[in-house]
Amino acid sequence: MGTEKKVIFLVLLLIVVIISCVNIHTPLLLAKHTNGVETTEEITINKEEKSQEVASTEEVIVSQEEPSTATQEVQVEVNEPENKEVQVTQDNPEDTTEKVINEKEPTEDQMEPLIKTDPRYIRENDEKPIEQLSIVTQQIQIDINNFIKDNPIVFKRASYSLNENSMKSIQMIADILKLNPNIKMEVAGHTDAAGKEKDNKEISYERARRVKNALVDLGIDEGRLIVRGYGEEIPLVKNSPNGYSMINRRVEFNIVEE
Repeated sequence: MGTEKKVIFLVLLLIVVIISCVNIHTPLLLAKHTNGVETTEEITINKEEKSQEVASTEEVIVSQEEPSTATQEVQVEVNEPENKEVQVTQDNPEDTTEKVINEKEPTEDQMEPLIKTDPRYIRENDEKPIEQLSIVTQQIQIDINNFIKDNPIVFKRASYSLNENSMKSIQMIADILKLNPNIKMEVAGHTDAAGKEKDNKEISYERARRVKNALVDLGIDEGRLIVRGYGEEIPLVKNSPNGYSMINRRVEFNIVEE
């Protein structure tokens, strides 16, 4: 083979090789390019989706914050009147003090008495009816009355002797006087309507005097005890047709000083 033919043959072979290489690599390059475009598009799409999600999240956050702001505004509007009242109170502390004082409970002089003395009982010198004494003393008198009602000091007709039950009641009165050394007490004797009025006065006084002596024997200063006999003048219950009543033949205890 001549030299020229060899050269031509090699040139043709080179061309064939180049064409083959181009045919082989071109599809690969196209595939890579396509994948790259798709990847770029996916990235772009993902970025857009994320942007939308961020935007949506921001909208949700804004939406959640807005009610809070509205709530704060409402709270401010509601609280404003209260703040104004507080300011008024702080500006006038003396007025507030006067209102509190005016709303206090009434004094004892303004209160209704718990108990009142029957006007038929005698009160002399510094002695006072029970309603003019303190509420505490009035309550003590109520307690005494309730006790004597359940444990009366009563007598047989025309008698002034003290029985065992009467002495127990007198002991209780002595204990009350010892617990309240400031009070003075009237020992009041009574009778029923049987017999003469003058005699009943004397009998009632003697009954009260016997009870006073028993209290003194129990340690009570006789200067705290005032003896009076009211006879048949102040009955507790209605006497029988003959004028008899054991309930009315009694001794009572009335606080007259404190």
